[in-house]
Amino acid sequence: MTDEGSRPQVSATESSDFEKAKTQEQSKELLTMSASTSSSAPAPAPASGSSTASDHPQRHMIRKFIQALREQGFLDDNFNNQMNLHENRNSLATFCGDAEPKLDRVEKLLARETVEFDTVSNLMESLKTKAAGVGGKRLSTACADMQDLCTDNNAEPLQEAYRKVTWEYYVLRDCFHHILQAERAIQMSSEE
Repeated sequence: MTDEGSRPQVSATESSDFEKAKTQEQSKELLTMSASTSSSAPAPAPASGSSTASDHPQRHMIRKFIQALREQGFLDDNFNNQMNLHENRNSLATFCGDAEPKLDRVEKLLARETVEFDTVSNLMESLKTKAAGVGGKRLSTACADMQDLCTDNNAEPLQEAYRKVTWEYYVLRDCFHHILQAERAIQMSSEE
C-alpha cells in the first residue's frame, strides 16, 4: 500500500504537455485512418440476397450514436449522416488537423502578459466557422462565446472560456474518431 504523499506529483504543465502529445497522436491517427480508407476502392456490390453495408449491425450503432450526439447538442444538421461519411471523412480529419494548431496558438496568446484580443477573436472565428461546417454545434457555440468575451478586453474570463472550447473540441474529435473507426470496420467487413 502506497502513501498518498509518496506519489510523484505531476505539474499542470507536464499534464498539459502529455495531453497535447496524446491529442496530436490521435489526430495523426485520424488523418491516417481517413487517408487509408479513402484510397481503397469501393466494395463490390453484394450478390442478390446477401447483406449490404447499409444494413450492417454497426451501421445501426453509428446512426444511434450520431442521433445521441445530436440530442445532446454536440452535432447539428450540418453533420451529414452516415450515408455521406464516406465522402466526408477527409473533411473531418482536416478539421481536426487544422483545429489543434489554432488551439495551441490561442493557449500561447492567453499565457502572455498582454493578450492580443483581436488575434484570439480571429482564431475563434476561424475555428467557429470550421466547427459549424462539420456540424460541431457545441464547439461552434463555445467559440462564439469566447469571441464575445474578447470584445471586453479582459483576459481572466477568457481562460475559462478557452477550457470550455478545448473540452468541446476534444469531445467532438473523439466522437468523429469513433464514428470513422466504426465506418472503417463496416467497410472492411463488407470487403471480406
